[in-house]
Amino acid sequence: MGKTYNKILSLAKPYLKKGRKYDYQHTVYLLKLAEKIFIKEGLDLTIMMPALILHDIGWGLLDDKYKNNFSTNKARLAHMKIGANFSKKILGNINYPKYKINKISHLISVHDNMSEGVKKTLNKKEEIILANVDFLWRISKIGMNYNIKRKNITGKNYLKIIKSKANKRNISKYPHLYKAYIRLYQNRLKEIEKGLR
Repeated sequence: MGKTYNKILSLAKPYLKKGRKYDYQHTVYLLKLAEKIFIKEGLDLTIMMPALILHDIGWGLLDDKYKNNFSTNKARLAHMKIGANFSKKILGNINYPKYKINKISHLISVHDNMSEGVKKTLNKKEEIILANVDFLWRISKIGMNYNIKRKNITGKNYLKIIKSKANKRNISKYPHLYKAYIRLYQNRLKEIEKGLR
C-alpha cells in the first residue's frame, strides 16, 4: 500500500475506531485482500483504495443509536451519506484530485446498497466490486465469529446464508473476486468441520 493510502488510512483511523466494534480491523483486513482484486479486475486503484479505506468512516460520525442498529435501512443509509460527505473533507485536506474525490464519494454513498436493510441495485463495476469486497469481511475469521454470535446461529447455518447472499450478489461474475470469496469460504468450512469433530 502506497504512502498516499497510508496517509488516508491514518486520517480515517480515528473515525473507524470510533465506529462499530470492528470497523478499523474490518478495513485493514480488506485492504490486504483488495489491492490484488482491484488490479486483476481492471479497476483504478487511485479511486478504489481510498473508497475502501473511507467506506465505513460514517459509523464513527453517527451516534450510538445508529451503530447499535446497524442493519437497519435508516442506519445504513445514514452512514453512507455522512461518510461520503466527510470523505470529501479528508481527501480535500490532502489535495487529492477533485474529480477523483467525487468518484470516491459516490462509491462510499452506495457501497451498502446490496446489504440487508437497503437492497438497492448497483450497476457500475466499481460499485459492485467495492460492495462485494466489503462483503468478504463476513467470511473472515473475526467477521464470521462476530456474526454467528450476533445472530445466534451455528457456523454451518451462517455459511449457508453467506453462500445464498453471494449468489444473489452475483460474485461469480468477477473471477478474481470470486476466487478470493471461494478461498475464504473453504477456509471457514474447514474450520467449522474441525470444530465439529
